[in-house]
Amino acid sequence: MKLKLEHRFACDPATYWEIATDDAVEAEGAGKNNGEVETLSDTIVNGVRTRRQRFTMNRDLPAAITKVLKTDRISYELELRIDEKRHRAEWTITPLVLPDRVKGSGVAVVTPTSDGCLRVIDGELTVKVPLVGRMMEERLIAEVTASYNVTAGIIRQKIAERSA
Repeated sequence: MKLKLEHRFACDPATYWEIATDDAVEAEGAGKNNGEVETLSDTIVNGVRTRRQRFTMNRDLPAAITKVLKTDRISYELELRIDEKRHRAEWTITPLVLPDRVKGSGVAVVTPTSDGCLRVIDGELTVKVPLVGRMMEERLIAEVTASYNVTAGIIRQKIAERSA
């Protein structure tokens, strides 16, 4: 299932990346989304920053999904490869449960605009589980969309605080 999100920010792309990848900002976003985040690694090699994080979402799941996952939490690792010069990040999601049946990947591009920047996230989440795969995809897309929207609000707040 395809994912496409757009968010505008009142800052240049470099400032966006600085704020968006701040551990405190990410922790605040995870908390507001009823979850937790742990940064596993953060390295820069040849101008590409690679961040690996583990997210755990503490949300109620439909019984059918809980039965398939054998857990009531969604936990996954996110790898984000940021080319800061191109303002582009490739991302992959690997769930801690059913990693061979659930795939997520895409790209986030941040482009300058006349009043700041525009972040466009394109991706795809695929769940290959009989009977409940489509329902799981829809739920994951809704969760990811809600999470990015909440975090966009936090990033905007941090930008405003810097401008004050």
